Amino acid sequence: MRGAISAGTLALVFLLAAEASAATIHGNVFEWHSLEPLNNVVIDVNSTPPQRVVSRDGAYSFELPPGTYSLRAEFYENGELKYVSEDRLRIQGEGRFIYDLILLPPLEGLDGTLDATELEPTLEANDFAAPQPATTWTPEKFREFLFWAVLAILVLSAFVEQAALLKFLAEEKEKFLRWQRQRAELIEQEHAKPVVSPAERQAIASEAGQSPALDAYAREVLDTLRRCGNRLTQKELRDKLPSVSEAKISLIVSELESMGRVKKIKQGRGNIVVLREGN
Repeated sequence: MRGAISAGTLALVFLLAAEASAATIHGNVFEWHSLEPLNNVVIDVNSTPPQRVVSRDGAYSFELPPGTYSLRAEFYENGELKYVSEDRLRIQGEGRFIYDLILLPPLEGLDGTLDATELEPTLEANDFAAPQPATTWTPEKFREFLFWAVLAILVLSAFVEQAALLKFLAEEKEKFLRWQRQRAELIEQEHAKPVVSPAERQAIASEAGQSPALDAYAREVLDTLRRCGNRLTQKELRDKLPSVSEAKISLIVSELESMGRVKKIKQGRGNIVVLREGN
C-alpha cells in the first residue's frame, strides 16, 4: 500500500514538473490578403497527446513542453480548404510566447522555428511579442514587404518617366537647333541678294522698255482704287484690304508713288491716294 502511494506521488510530481516547464504558445490567425483575423480555423499540433483547437475571435493558444512541433492551421469555406499554414516550432524553455499565423491559399507552407530560450518570459501575455524566425511571415513583415515593393515600383516608374522626359527634351532641342540653322541660312541668303530701290527698278524697266513688275499686293491696291473711283484715303484703302497690314499699305503706296502709278495728297493727319491717269 505504501509502495502504491509512493508511485502515485512520484507520478504526480513528474506531471506537475512537466506542467511547470510547459510553455504557452498563443497568437492570432490572419488571412494573407487582407490581414484580417480569421475565425473557425482548425489548428493542430503534434504534441503528445496531439492537440487541436478552433480559433475564436481570430486567436488560439496551446500549452507545450520543450520540444519540436509541427503546427498546422486550416480554414475551410463551404466544405473546401481555402487557406492553410504549416509551421515548425522549437520550444526550449518555459514562458508565454506570441506566434501569429498567416494563412495562405493551399500551397506549400512556410516553415519557421521559435526558440524559447532566446526570449524572456513575461507575466502578461500581451506585454511581449516573441521575435519570429527569419523565414516566418508575420503581419508586420508582410506589411513591410508590401511597403518596399510599392516603393520599388514607384522608384522604377520615376526612372522610366525621367528617361522618357530626357529623350523628349533632347528631340525638342534638336528640332530647335535645326530651325535656327535653317533661319540663319535664309537670313544669309536674303543679305546676299542685291538691294534695289523702287526708283532703280523703274529705271531698269524703263531702259528695257517694260513696265516695272508689281507684286500681288500692289496690284490689289491698284484694283481697289479703280473700283472706288480712282481715289481713296489711305485709311479707307486699309479698311478695304483687311488682309494687308497698315505698315504694308504705307510701303506699297510709297512704292507705287515712286513708280508714278499713284499720287499721295496730304490731308490733315492722313493721305489721299489718287490713281494717276493711264493706270
